[in-house]
Amino acid sequence: MKLVQIQPVKNIDSDSLKVIVKILTITLETSPIKVLEMNQFVGLMQFLHLQSRRVVAKKIVYSLINARIKIDSQQLLYKITEFLKPLIESPQEGDQEDSAFDFEETQNSVSKILHLIDTSNIQNYFNMILFLKELFMKAGNKRLKYYTSPLIFTLLKMCKLSDNEEIGKSLIPNMFKVAYDIVNSIAKLYPETAIRLYLSIILTLNLLPNNSKQIEELAYQCGSECLSIYQDELSDSEAKVNSITLIIATLTNLKGFTEENFSTLAENAAQYCSKLLKKQDQCKAILLCSHMFDSRSNENSTTIECLKKSYALAQNCRALSKSLDMYIQVIQKYIYYNSKPSKIVFII
Repeated sequence: MKLVQIQPVKNIDSDSLKVIVKILTITLETSPIKVLEMNQFVGLMQFLHLQSRRVVAKKIVYSLINARIKIDSQQLLYKITEFLKPLIESPQEGDQEDSAFDFEETQNSVSKILHLIDTSNIQNYFNMILFLKELFMKAGNKRLKYYTSPLIFTLLKMCKLSDNEEIGKSLIPNMFKVAYDIVNSIAKLYPETAIRLYLSIILTLNLLPNNSKQIEELAYQCGSECLSIYQDELSDSEAKVNSITLIIATLTNLKGFTEENFSTLAENAAQYCSKLLKKQDQCKAILLCSHMFDSRSNENSTTIECLKKSYALAQNCRALSKSLDMYIQVIQKYIYYNSKPSKIVFII
């Protein structure tokens, strides 16, 4: 080891580099945790070229995942991330990236490290997530998209666990603020992903049994951001249809919102449905809105308005080949609502 340390990197020939890679990786498949305990391991990796360091780092991350190593302390997490820095950090100018396929596979594997964290101490759990969040946020936009979703869902999982503990309950608002900041950082880069993640946060907040006013305000803020991203960042018509459908579905399942907060989000969502590019998309989206308003009250006049607007759109599209399908969907909704116990009779 000492003989290698006194040699400059540039003087190590290719055969020696191959031997170093072999030495570093030979025990990974059987004893990955033992490798992490070797104090000189990271230092030895520095004598390799970037591509060789990546090879070693990949073998380390694959070994950890396959062995399902339990990361139960911050010290162990720090060691692991030191080994994985060749994969996490953006390459310097002039350094070559992996092929698109290898890059995606590797980054997805790195993100799985989050799911190896396993500790009963909620505060330590949260501290480890914060550490990875800071590390991943510096990885660059190209890598960030692979880390964001695992970060968010790990935080949401932790929130559900925390709701059963007194210490954890006090951390829940902070956890959601961290999740909000993470999603906000990718809103302009990956707007569709940001909308989906915000909606996941809202649904998790809604499921918490101890739902406070502060929690509701956080959820409402996420909902407002969803609609803002939808309006300002999405331009593709298909992406808009998919996103507004998810937004409506999420609002339909909300139970913990006050009437004022729900009405504000729901009415804005309904307005965006009327602005979709294609008439048939408008018709389908507004029909979905009828369920959104009906979820709050079986005798909601807004539900009737949604049905009437959808029927009017179907009539205006009689010249289109898809008009028959639109009529059928509208009639099905009328039949559905009339079959429900209600004082209101829905008439076309």
